[in-house]
Amino acid sequence: MQNLKGDLVGGVISALVALPLALACGILLFKGIDGLQQYGINAAFYTAIVGAIISAFVGNHSLQIGGPLVVTTLILSDFLIKVYEEIKFDNIDVNMTLIVLMFTCVIITGLIQFIFAYLKAGKLIKFLPLSVTMGISTTIGMIIIVKQLPIIFNSNSTNTSETLLLIFITLFILILMFSRDFIPNKEELIKKLKFNPFLLFPIVVPILATIIFFLFNNNENLLLGNVNVEVPTLIQNYEGFLSSYNYIFQFLPELLLTSFAIALMSSLSSLLSVSLLERKIKNRSHDTSIELKGQALGNILSGFLGGMPSAGTEARSLVNYYAGARTKVSVLINALTIFLVIFIFNNYLPLIPEIILSVILVYTGLIMSLPSIKLAKNLCGICLNKNHTKNCIKDIVYTFSIIFIMLTTAFLSDITIAIVFGFAVASLFFIYEMMRNSNYTIIDARALHSKRERTFQAKECIQNNGELINIIELDGAIFFGTADSLRNTISSIKGKVKWVILDFKKINEIDITGSEIIKLCIEENKNLNFSLSHIREGDDTYQAFCSVGLIGKDGLKWFEYTDFALENVENLLLKSFNISIYLDKKVYDLEELNVTKNLNSTEQKILMRYLDIKSFKQGEYLYKEGELSNEVFFLREGSVTIWDEHDDELYNKSIISKTRRVTYSAGVVIGQMAFFDSEIHTVEALADLDISTYSLSKSNFEKLRREHPLVAEELMLQFCKHLSRRLKEITYEVQVLERWN
Repeated sequence: MQNLKGDLVGGVISALVALPLALACGILLFKGIDGLQQYGINAAFYTAIVGAIISAFVGNHSLQIGGPLVVTTLILSDFLIKVYEEIKFDNIDVNMTLIVLMFTCVIITGLIQFIFAYLKAGKLIKFLPLSVTMGISTTIGMIIIVKQLPIIFNSNSTNTSETLLLIFITLFILILMFSRDFIPNKEELIKKLKFNPFLLFPIVVPILATIIFFLFNNNENLLLGNVNVEVPTLIQNYEGFLSSYNYIFQFLPELLLTSFAIALMSSLSSLLSVSLLERKIKNRSHDTSIELKGQALGNILSGFLGGMPSAGTEARSLVNYYAGARTKVSVLINALTIFLVIFIFNNYLPLIPEIILSVILVYTGLIMSLPSIKLAKNLCGICLNKNHTKNCIKDIVYTFSIIFIMLTTAFLSDITIAIVFGFAVASLFFIYEMMRNSNYTIIDARALHSKRERTFQAKECIQNNGELINIIELDGAIFFGTADSLRNTISSIKGKVKWVILDFKKINEIDITGSEIIKLCIEENKNLNFSLSHIREGDDTYQAFCSVGLIGKDGLKWFEYTDFALENVENLLLKSFNISIYLDKKVYDLEELNVTKNLNSTEQKILMRYLDIKSFKQGEYLYKEGELSNEVFFLREGSVTIWDEHDDELYNKSIISKTRRVTYSAGVVIGQMAFFDSEIHTVEALADLDISTYSLSKSNFEKLRREHPLVAEELMLQFCKHLSRRLKEITYEVQVLERWN
């Protein structure tokens, strides 16, 4: 209650702004159908009240205000007019049948939104293709404008002065409404007044236009006429449903398609409105499903009361915020204000000039069409830059071809079909771009080695024969649209290649169709030995491959990391040349170790007196992350892997994951970096097998430096040479090594 004054002002002003548009939506709903204008107005007001109340208690944002939306009203109106044209000569109560179909459609819309919420579709709906949303907005905006032209130009009358008055009122309202954006020093004026007077334009301008109308005209035929807001009659709706339910089944396909289109557009409007409000005040929740559930509940309740589709809109919600509202109290005040106004001034509603509501709809239609005009202007500006001309022309063609197709379809058929066509064409463009831009990288093993330390002979063999191993880095999504690109990439592998690793690290989507494509590519290239990497048991890629039998029993080998897959293939390569894979079984003496073999025998004997022999069982740690480095190990037997522990994301959850830095075979030194830096270990060393080591403690090394400085100096020189060799190898691989983590 700390902001009661601001909430009161915000709720009242947002209600007064919403009322003319709600009334206009009510007129639009049954436009062209005799006898239902009053019911349309009632439905609009029911929705304005119900939508606001539901928004206050259920949804993502405390300032979100639900109510009638022009887009969804026109979609529903288009459907009802089509039904009316088919049944108007049937021997039934046509009006009641249309009312039943209307509230049934609204209820189904709510159920579809519940499905959206369950499927977590809110994240996808928010990012619908811009060309589609613009196409829908522009199409509906232009249709709204066209439908109001007969009223603006007074097509039912030959009175010229009357027609000129209506045109003048139209221009008067439009000029004043659009002038808000061109007033100089607007922000300074708002700060000086400590209030935004421009928020009142949607209220004041229609009132001024109404005064002008009555000053120069008294023709009652240009008024709304017979309008009376009544309390919802649930029993009448139920009885109407029982008498007309067979028509629901007759028009079920069209009903479901219309409901889906309305659910999509109302969900999009609500989520975009919440996104804008979030920039002002933090959301109650970032889960889009909560907002969809709130909108679903609002539509179901609105439908049962005989209302039209409800949605949150930025116009109502932002006016609420800018007028001072900060809590959900303002939304409840909004609903209460609408209720009081329509029932207190119920007798005055018939006196509202129809031209006022028509111009409000025209203004809305122009606002909906403006983004396409601005986009065209911006794209043309970019096109003047010769470096961007090609891509610019492509964007213009894609966007406006979708808009043109939707407009044409809407005028030839209906808006719902136009929306479906728009999505279909946008999807085709998307698939085409995916196909055109699919770019899979092929790397051979001469440029990249596994993190397994090997003997000089094994390294040389892998380096000289690395062309036998190819790694294909897949990127993006794998589906039917990228099939040819993937097949061409695999088919382009020529020469001596025997082993191929398919790396899925950068794949963001793969379905069963994509898995079948990969399976087909593998079957078409039986001369190659395939293995798969960056697959985790239970993830989407794993499940997709299991479903087609690509992995599992008798399936391909798969690995969690490409590094392990590469090590496995390197082992196969070494076996084919009869070269030992590891030297794990050999026990190295001091004179055979990489770092100490270049010391003379006397130096080796001296050093031996300062070393301890230590053994570790398989799975034991030589050292752990965070431990102080007090000794360096010379690996005599077995192998040791250095692991790096870090946070990772899996299925939107943070987990602790380990990545292999390197695996050392016998003959190498371990832990020298932290040892000489006198720091704690940042990684952990784990024995892969039972191992034996020489250990040089820090105290013994200091003792060696004091008692035999020349031997210590020579040992340091050998350490430097060993590190230099390692740095050269790392520098060679550093550009590509990161991708295999």
